[in-house]
Amino acid sequence: MDNTLKANGSWSQKGKADISVSFDIDAIEKLYPDAAGKVEGKLNIGGNPLLPDITGTLLGDDLAFGDIAIESVNSQIQWITDKRAQNTIDVKIKNMKAGEGIVLNGDFALAGTLKNHAIRMNANDALKNTIQLNCDGAFTAFESDKPLQAWQATCNNLKATLSHPTEQQAAPWITLKLDNQAQLAYEANKDFTLLPFCLRSGESKLCLTSTLIANAQGINDTYISATALPAQWLRPWLPDYVTISGTSNAHETAHRA
Repeated sequence: MDNTLKANGSWSQKGKADISVSFDIDAIEKLYPDAAGKVEGKLNIGGNPLLPDITGTLLGDDLAFGDIAIESVNSQIQWITDKRAQNTIDVKIKNMKAGEGIVLNGDFALAGTLKNHAIRMNANDALKNTIQLNCDGAFTAFESDKPLQAWQATCNNLKATLSHPTEQQAAPWITLKLDNQAQLAYEANKDFTLLPFCLRSGESKLCLTSTLIANAQGINDTYISATALPAQWLRPWLPDYVTISGTSNAHETAHRA
């Protein structure tokens, strides 16, 4: 097995970049012992070397890193840093296994300009559990000398359908939908923040009641509340001789480890 990398073009910090790169890495483990798999692709890099435009394709097969294994990844990228340019990123993942027995298929797509783009994500597993997410995003520091340092998004559609863990049913067992907007933001080398939001299933609500902040130091204490949570949701994880019914309310804190 051979690992090959070819690059042609020019790169100047004071001028413009114009580089074509192609690579075919048959054994990532020869370069990075903690990883495995095959990666191939072609990229064109142009424009400002400090803020380059990138277009191309990335493909991966039989990838592994730590507890994560992925059968295949297919990525199409058109990333143009001009604020008027239309960008597209499309990533498809097949059979991603994380830990014990969790296998997901999914796709992620971004379309639009840096100042106004739409994000879509879908994921599903073999048990017909699904999640759908749609957000509108924007880089908010585009007029500064570091245009990509700050980003924010508003998500108006988040839907999760869960199948019964121990029974195969035609209809979803639980369907959770976003009860209000979810807003998130990121600032380079600083924080990722997620503002409070709620998911609803009928009269039941599960809410993040405090702002979640994540950075290099970890995640802050996070508060979660549940209203009219059906006791039947616990049924699959209880012994057969236990009978449970009714609803309950709960308030929990997730502490930083």
